[in-house]
Amino acid sequence: ASLFVTNLVTGGTYAPGTDYTYAYAIEHNVCTVTVTGMGDYDGISIVRTFSIDEICFTAADYTYSMDIVPTVGKVTAPLTNFPVLVRLSESTIQGFRYERCKADELRFALADGTLLAHEIDYWNENGESTVWVNVPELTAETVIRAYWGFKPGKEPLARSISEAWADYVGVWHFSEEGGIVHDSSGNRYHSANDGGGTVSNVNAKVGLARTANGTAFLTGVTDLTSASAAKRISRVESFSISGWMLSTAPIGSSQYPAMMLKGEWTKNGWYACFESSPTKFNGVGTGATRTVVTLPTSVYNNWAYLTVVFNGTSCSVYEDGALVQTYAINQVSNSSYTLRLANALTGRIDEFRIQDGVQSATYVSADYATQTDPDFLTYGQPRITAPTILIVQ
Repeated sequence: ASLFVTNLVTGGTYAPGTDYTYAYAIEHNVCTVTVTGMGDYDGISIVRTFSIDEICFTAADYTYSMDIVPTVGKVTAPLTNFPVLVRLSESTIQGFRYERCKADELRFALADGTLLAHEIDYWNENGESTVWVNVPELTAETVIRAYWGFKPGKEPLARSISEAWADYVGVWHFSEEGGIVHDSSGNRYHSANDGGGTVSNVNAKVGLARTANGTAFLTGVTDLTSASAAKRISRVESFSISGWMLSTAPIGSSQYPAMMLKGEWTKNGWYACFESSPTKFNGVGTGATRTVVTLPTSVYNNWAYLTVVFNGTSCSVYEDGALVQTYAINQVSNSSYTLRLANALTGRIDEFRIQDGVQSATYVSADYATQTDPDFLTYGQPRITAPTILIVQ
């Protein structure tokens, strides 16, 4: 990649002919350049920042590449800042070999060379690896190109992991080998405890999952709208939550295992939980008003992907990508209650998220499909990247 900067040093700070050194750093599409004078200007620095619309890289720096496209009919409308799940495996992708593909060298780009942010959820050289790739606009015509096999003497470019979750203020994969659960959003809303559960790859939905023994994962965050956060919910009453849940214990009378809690009944805040049954679920805003929704599929010994969209005075509950019901709620108001994950649940959990803004039905459906449909993406055969040839006559 090349960075061209003109008129960086202005205003007569340095005299003509001054020697200087410079350094630059790129983060979140902002490039910061620091120029430091030498000689008579030793220690005098100038700092400039520049917005970067896109970061490109050189395909010829990589030995191998592979095209990945949405399968025909799977993406029916443009999806903005969509995290698509890429599954890599020697058994399902003809010609793919882990001995050639190292996790720290893997990159993704659009066909025009725009580097895409990605996060490796779980790397498994003995089976399937799962990688989340953020696509600024995913359409039926999008071509994602994977690159690996970095050539010696080059320096691989990369975006930060948090950029893979551009619109999300909390992302918990539960794929750690043990201990606390980490937040990938960039907000560092890691759990303060391990929830008493253990890592499980038995029937996990994406990578690894985490078992839950009834003890909530405490995140430590009390204000999702905080201006000091790296990312925040723009409007406290408009956001979306989602996650995989499976209960290994019957949910009976007066039992309320929750996906997420950011408040208490009759008080400020919000929560999403089951109510005395593995098919009775509700998303609740401020106060005591609630509507109990009947889910088509029980979560007892069965994985279900639940999405709850809070939109002002309405709430929409989805199961496995399909709308179950939209109903009126008391509008969510801010609460200092600590965010809890998987409160009072005995079972397994995977892929919990909080997204700023209201997910559309199309987005919810595609989000479920990219995690469950093995044919959501079509993978081309890996090929050797063509070198750049210069002919001089």
